[in-house]
Amino acid sequence: MVELSSHKNELLSSLPSGETKLIAPHLVDVEIADGHILFNPGDIIREAYFPSTAVLSVMNVTRDGQTVEVAAVGNDGMVGLRLFYDDDEAIARVMCQVPGHAFKIEGDTFWHLVRHQPGLRHVIHQHAHAFLFEVFQSAACNKIHGIPQRFARWLLTKQDRSDRTTFPLGEGKIAAMLNVTLPTVRGLIRQLRDRRVIAVRGEDISIVNRPGLEGIACECYERVRLELFKISVKRRSVPT
Repeated sequence: MVELSSHKNELLSSLPSGETKLIAPHLVDVEIADGHILFNPGDIIREAYFPSTAVLSVMNVTRDGQTVEVAAVGNDGMVGLRLFYDDDEAIARVMCQVPGHAFKIEGDTFWHLVRHQPGLRHVIHQHAHAFLFEVFQSAACNKIHGIPQRFARWLLTKQDRSDRTTFPLGEGKIAAMLNVTLPTVRGLIRQLRDRRVIAVRGEDISIVNRPGLEGIACECYERVRLELFKISVKRRSVPT
């Protein structure tokens, strides 16, 4: 049986103790490598993942292969959400953006537990609301706000959902997430480094001045953070 206290996922931590005992035997603690793709659009989703220390990027992929991130999932959520709606076809690419651990559960088992455990159904339902809000906000952000603002928001979100300050973020990964060119990424990194809000060592980027980075980020960061806080409050009122 997986020891849920070894790593923390907020959805699993919100469950009543009785349901925790039921779900724990079905969870596998897995380590996900940087850049690993869990599934692509059109793939059959066979497992759901509850990150604890990893951060997973949900990316829209166009026909010509361009990508842009629409949401990030860390220790506050899960991926494989379509299984909650009895649908197992992926509509996005899910890729590991920050390597670390996640709890994995087989899709059929997850669906069975969701149907029969009201606490699990409640927390996943609340997460679905949060996820929808973030995707909605990202659509506006990608259209309206400048690249430095989006990048600052992106970095802050990664810190919030992994409890880290340093991330392995190569230029190619950043370009794919923001849908910009490599020269744009280099200029962006140089700009934020000159403003002394980040430090760069090889492919590692560290947040060294969080208040300064928050001052650069667009309003979307605070709006999403506030909405997630409100939803987390609702999630704590789990039916028993």
